[in-house]
Amino acid sequence: MSESSSAAVPRTTWEYCHSGAERIASGQLLPGDERHGQLVLLLAAVIAGCADEAELVGAEVGRVPVDGPGGLLELLRSRARLAVQACSALPGLGAEQRSALLALDRGAFQVVQALADDTLVGHLMIAGGRAPTVREAANATIRVRVLKGTQAALGRATVG
Repeated sequence: MSESSSAAVPRTTWEYCHSGAERIASGQLLPGDERHGQLVLLLAAVIAGCADEAELVGAEVGRVPVDGPGGLLELLRSRARLAVQACSALPGLGAEQRSALLALDRGAFQVVQALADDTLVGHLMIAGGRAPTVREAANATIRVRVLKGTQAALGRATVG
């Protein structure tokens, strides 16, 4: 399911991690907000760390669970900065945000970490207590965004 026809199709494991993180973080902050890029990078790094531990590559990273053993929340809460240090962010695809995140002091890093935690917990709430995978969480974000767009369009159509 493609978000737009102009979006590049992921080819590498890092590109799949970054794409999934971008979709999961969609709507959390405005894309121009510097924290949006940091949020995406942190989520991508955690996805990559979990995928590496589970020996998942390419599109298989979509099978990483959000919660539970080997899940995103576990790594985010216990070793987030290490995941950022270990991730293979590429220039133009997270490298700049990786450098910025690693330059943050502990308190500022924890702000981004808390935002990532809130984002993932929100996906658990949408899933109704069932622990979704990265793929399911990313697809749910798209569905919610489409529903909000439809509601806004319907609201404008009935008001005008």
